[in-house]
Amino acid sequence: MSRLLTFYLAIIFFSCASKIATGGKKPDWLVSRPSDKENWYGVGSVSVDKQIDYKKVARLRAVSEVAEQIKIKIESKLVDVVEVSNSQINEFSSSIVESRVDASLDFIEYFDSFVGGDGQFHVIAKLNRKKYFEKLDIELGKAEKISSDLILSASSVFNGSTFKKLSQAMSEIGPFLDLSPKMEYPIGSGSTELIYDIISKLIYEHNNRLQIKTEPDNIVITPLLDLKREMSLYAFDKKLNRGVSNISLIMSVPFLDSFDTLLTSDNGRARFVLPDFFPISSEYKILFYLDFSKVKDDRSKQLMKVSSLRFPLDLSIKSPSIFIDDDIFNLGKKISNRSLVDRVKTIFENSYSASFIGEPETSDLKMIINIQTERRRERLGENFPFIVYGNGGINLVRTEDNSEIKVIQLHEKKGSDFNSENLAGLDAIDKIEKDLEEILGQLSH
Repeated sequence: MSRLLTFYLAIIFFSCASKIATGGKKPDWLVSRPSDKENWYGVGSVSVDKQIDYKKVARLRAVSEVAEQIKIKIESKLVDVVEVSNSQINEFSSSIVESRVDASLDFIEYFDSFVGGDGQFHVIAKLNRKKYFEKLDIELGKAEKISSDLILSASSVFNGSTFKKLSQAMSEIGPFLDLSPKMEYPIGSGSTELIYDIISKLIYEHNNRLQIKTEPDNIVITPLLDLKREMSLYAFDKKLNRGVSNISLIMSVPFLDSFDTLLTSDNGRARFVLPDFFPISSEYKILFYLDFSKVKDDRSKQLMKVSSLRFPLDLSIKSPSIFIDDDIFNLGKKISNRSLVDRVKTIFENSYSASFIGEPETSDLKMIINIQTERRRERLGENFPFIVYGNGGINLVRTEDNSEIKVIQLHEKKGSDFNSENLAGLDAIDKIEKDLEEILGQLSH
């Protein structure tokens, strides 16, 4: 907003200073654009319309013509400095032009204008090249100094701030990439190098210096038994063989859409918990990679993504063995419901790689399914159904020490039937069974 305000104030100022010719012969600058080595020129035209600030619109268009000439010059030089696609060159140059024009508003002069007989208002603007480049040299020097200081700081210690400082260094020279900003490098060598190349090289080198390993190296987990089990990883510098602090890492699990972000401690370690949900498989790869989401400079982010490494964790899954004890009662009478039990088995097989056995003593877990129905009031009459309510839960207990692993509360359901109370109870149990998929599915995600 401040840039636009400055621009509009400049337009208002020069609108008072420039002269306006009306009618008659077209000025030479409207017939043929001026061209010399001292200035860039731009002409803006618009229909005279008192409903809008047509003079301001014309001046904006004149400045756009000047900016386009600067952009062409910038693009031709960017190709030699930055190795990116044509679309990215255009993106970078547009960003540079915007900052250049903003910085040059004080030097833009609207020195003539003309209203033709056709009702078109024309204005010509010029930007003095010498003043433009003099200011540019000053700003370039400041950017080179700030950027070089950030690079030296980023190189002194490898930690989470290294990539942030390199990104900031890139942002500083971003508006001047076409001018090939340089610095002495290595320090004390007496030779200079392009700052863009130095940052690119350092991003690549630091990415390749980083190594991640888990502790222990080979992780074996048993779903349900290892619920909320914490594990550790170690991020270290291969060059200096020491931990890298404050590194932001993303942990990606192949069968889940969500991601966890980890931050390493002062000694380069971070703790993480794997999900308790593992579909049928004996092996998985969990990926860790650098998190660049907070890097603001697009050029730096692109370089980081290209050179970033991914660190796979080999994970072995041991299936938990489960013994089922089903206590299903309909109006006080124990019944067998294989359909419900089989549905529970299928869900746990698919979600936790579980296997089911017939001997409780050799199982890892005991699953107790408790479901009961009850009548809470008398039937209202022969024209009304019998109403019976069903509820219950599933308890998972560790066989070794009888400790509770999970308690799953099932939704209460209302069953009804016009013929018998017993059938109404079975209807309630049937509704509980149909609801199992949703309840147990939510627990595993």
